[in-house]
Amino acid sequence: MQWRLADAKNRFSELVSRALAEGPQKVVRRDDAVVVVAQRDYEKLTGKRPSFKEFLMGEGGPSLEGLDLMRDRSPLRRVKLGESCWIRAYCPNYAGPKAIPLFARPSRPSKARTSSSA
Repeated sequence: MQWRLADAKNRFSELVSRALAEGPQKVVRRDDAVVVVAQRDYEKLTGKRPSFKEFLMGEGGPSLEGLDLMRDRSPLRRVKLGESCWIRAYCPNYAGPKAIPLFARPSRPSKARTSSSA
């Protein structure tokens, strides 16, 4: 059913009763409209979604049986950074690993203090 805003305000209790009994009720104000819906209908429309944990632990979630979660303890591979290193492509002035450490902070220029004596 469609209601004008003034009628909906004056008969709000009836509006709510009809939304519960008959279904969604549309309230119109000029060119805008809203819909009053019973909570059970709203939950059907939006659907209650489980949290990620509830999904994994619940019945509908994936089976994690047989999943190996042990960390691989094999030694790390050695990587040689040389001429093909991407740093050389983006930093043509890069002279090699001994010239500048990759994660060194750039030094800030010190501010010269000037004192004016009168």
